[in-house]
Amino acid sequence: MSINISDGCQWLHNELAKVSDNVIKDISIKENTAIQYLKNQFINITPIDYKTTDSVHVKTSYEVNDKYKTVKYLYNTRLAKNGIPVLNLMEYAEKSPHKGFLRKEFENCKPQIENIVGTISLDDKN
Repeated sequence: MSINISDGCQWLHNELAKVSDNVIKDISIKENTAIQYLKNQFINITPIDYKTTDSVHVKTSYEVNDKYKTVKYLYNTRLAKNGIPVLNLMEYAEKSPHKGFLRKEFENCKPQIENIVGTISLDDKN
């Protein structure tokens, strides 16, 4: 009985490719779930910007940038009249009554985010 080495290498390559694809899919799903959870938590704790007369508030201005395959950015698009992001003023300004509220919420969310991400499955889910 003879074994063709090239067939074995091709089989191994195909199996590794399947595992790799499954890991990337699993990471993507968990990453999306985690970022949406964090976005919802930030929306829930963000004060409404009562100083503006328009309908665009800080609470409704969170967005997720998923331009890159395994990287997500959560940010807020609301700017003050001087062009500074309102969240930066709320989070970092010395006289802000909300100073540090996002950092505290992020720290509070870490266990749940770790729970969402959990372990990565290597199994074929197709």
